[in-house]
Amino acid sequence: MSQNKRQEAGFSLLGMLIAVGIVAVLAAIAVPKFHSAVAKANTAKIQADLSTIETAMGVYALEKGVFPTSGDLTALDDYIVDAKNLKPPTGQCLVNGELTTLSDNAAYSIGKTGDGEEMRALCDGKTLSAFGERKSTGSGNQS
Repeated sequence: MSQNKRQEAGFSLLGMLIAVGIVAVLAAIAVPKFHSAVAKANTAKIQADLSTIETAMGVYALEKGVFPTSGDLTALDDYIVDAKNLKPPTGQCLVNGELTTLSDNAAYSIGKTGDGEEMRALCDGKTLSAFGERKSTGSGNQS
């Protein structure tokens, strides 16, 4: 009877450990890439939304002669479909090239970022130029 058991097919403990080890290595590589991809997708959505809001602000200014002054997007209801429900994604995004988690109450708004500047579209108080990869500040010449 012991000869019959030795000839049965099955997985060995060593084979299972190797398979689990390979899956663990692949997971260790894939999970950080996934989080990075989610952050880049969130950043792209914020950039697209801010660009849309600024375009709507431009159309508003062309029609009315002045930029909207309200802090929220209610002035742009005629220019953006469902503007009052437009919200930034939750989770991480890239702000000046660094992973940042937006606050739970982050929202799009219209405001000024400094003295004398024109009205801009803002997400959590930051303009479109703040979102994305870090911009090079050098002269552009590389040696």
